[in-house]
Amino acid sequence: MEEVFENQDEIETWLRTQPRDVILVFAARAASRSVPRFASLLHIKKQKIPPNDIIFPSLWAIATAVSAGKWSNTAVMIRPAAANAAYAAAGDAAHAADAAHATFAAADAAATADVDAADVDAAADAANAAAHAAFVATSAAALYAACSVDRDFINRGNSAQDLALQPLWGNMPKRLTRDWNRLKTHLLSLDQDWGVWTEWYEDRLRGIQDRPFTLPFVEDIEIGLDPENGQYGRITFPPEDYKDPAKVNAAIKKLIEDYRARQNLLEQDTTAETFGINADGKITRTTIETSAGLTNTPEQRDWYEALRQAALGMKDIGENALGRAARPVNNALSALPEDIGKAKVAQLWPAANRIRKLKAADERARASGDEYHPNRLGNEVVDDIGQFIEVYNNLVIGDVGLSAKDKSATGPQESETNAEIIHAANESIQAAIEHDLFMPDAQTVIEDDINEEHEINQKATPTILERLAQDNIRREKENAIRAIIIRVRDTKTYGDISTGAKMAIGAGIVAYVSAAMPQLLGLVMKIFG
Repeated sequence: MEEVFENQDEIETWLRTQPRDVILVFAARAASRSVPRFASLLHIKKQKIPPNDIIFPSLWAIATAVSAGKWSNTAVMIRPAAANAAYAAAGDAAHAADAAHATFAAADAAATADVDAADVDAAADAANAAAHAAFVATSAAALYAACSVDRDFINRGNSAQDLALQPLWGNMPKRLTRDWNRLKTHLLSLDQDWGVWTEWYEDRLRGIQDRPFTLPFVEDIEIGLDPENGQYGRITFPPEDYKDPAKVNAAIKKLIEDYRARQNLLEQDTTAETFGINADGKITRTTIETSAGLTNTPEQRDWYEALRQAALGMKDIGENALGRAARPVNNALSALPEDIGKAKVAQLWPAANRIRKLKAADERARASGDEYHPNRLGNEVVDDIGQFIEVYNNLVIGDVGLSAKDKSATGPQESETNAEIIHAANESIQAAIEHDLFMPDAQTVIEDDINEEHEINQKATPTILERLAQDNIRREKENAIRAIIIRVRDTKTYGDISTGAKMAIGAGIVAYVSAAMPQLLGLVMKIFG
């Protein structure tokens, strides 16, 4: 770590080397650290302005500054909100001293048009005012140290957008923690939906970054879908509304509830591979975090270890001898970590089922009498594969998740209509792959699914194991489509997708959800229509 900031001048000197988004996020974070000091207003018996009338526009001011830095592509839209927030906070600064002054300075920086001296001065002023507020409670050194951590984070090559999601403190001073708890208790006791702000602030304190499907710090919530046409976000409600905390808080609460309702439609089936969006806007596997683990009892651990050894034994045979079984064996090993506590039903079941299908196909090929049948496995691997399947079947008997997968509803019988649905799903997924929306691990899973599905669909009468595989593939592709919808919907957050790509992806998705996932049609039409 570089030397810790000691004063406002040092902060100004560093900020002059930074782009506007860094200046704004830095200012907002500095001001955010003084928020708990508003608790001091609750003890003043006589004051010209009620505490709530100071706290409310101040939180609004901080939110506009951090949003202007995190979503710099919407800076022009945010600027009027920032100016109004700065004005509101300025009116209260004289009564709340340094804590409110810090919020005014942060919003003032966001309200300016370009990176210039005013921007930097306002941002540094926000940090300095926050330091004075912290000094009253504990020590300005703690505030300057936290600001120095932010500087070091940026100097290591991280972005302002990443900084906006980091915890505010490495170790929040105890006095400020007590102040915050007292302030939060007061606000929630008012029964005016202040939870929309207390949760927002605590997310900033903790640096919450990865809450799948319910993350409250998203552009639709903070800025709104279309403020010019009355679809506001937390920071873009008309300034006159901010004179009535109960009114705006209720509106923000509904905004968040509506967002979460839309997200619930996009929740994925955790019995199959699941997918999420990483910080670079790529679709990646999230199965290890989201899906059910194996039944973990002493007896099951014994069977699990026996299965791992059987898989390792197959691996030792070598890829050339394994032939078409080589990749399924490698997939099975990947799904069998040493610790059973880290194994997932959604990864092990399809890998093991693929090996069971290979063994069944080998048996049919041998029964045909054709020594050169392409489905025949080498004689040197048949016994090892048979041993693996025998152990796996015993593991299934005692495992709730694996046995449920073996009893799950089979995939739909092939028909012209279903063929069209499958084609639409595959077209949209392929378009997303071609536009580099998938991480390699997620892409491999989906491409294997599409290839296996094509192989099964060539058969007039799929076996039970193959129909189970069809059902699993359908679940995984639906999860991938849900991830694509999230990715396209959040385009502004992660960078542009060309109109052509949206059309190519959207055409397939609209056709697919119309028939297979009609509950999503309204959301999909809103995004792609």
